[in-house]
Amino acid sequence: IKAGKQSLNLAREIRDADLISQAVEVLMQAHAAENSGDKAMTVAEEELMTAKKVGDRRREAYAQLKMAAVMMMHERPREAVRRASDAAEKLRQVGDRKGEAKALQMMVELQC
Repeated sequence: IKAGKQSLNLAREIRDADLISQAVEVLMQAHAAENSGDKAMTVAEEELMTAKKVGDRRREAYAQLKMAAVMMMHERPREAVRRASDAAEKLRQVGDRKGEAKALQMMVELQC
């Protein structure tokens, strides 16, 4: 987890949105592997707040998808669907068709 935090900090320093997203994902998985779902959610929430602060709607949407994944782990499907739906709309607005498709797929998985 320590290395994951270092990776995330470096990614933020160089302001590489894709690398930040990957670092957040890895850190969340590490917390989840240790049954620390609350810590995984905190990481995702921090990423969402950072994205909002800098006005990066694409990054904000991907943070919401990560939050939806954590909510799935905590068996909170309604909240997860809402987050995934919000993410899909944001990604559509910014023209990220691949991300929008990913969000829509997550919504389908959650409703099965």
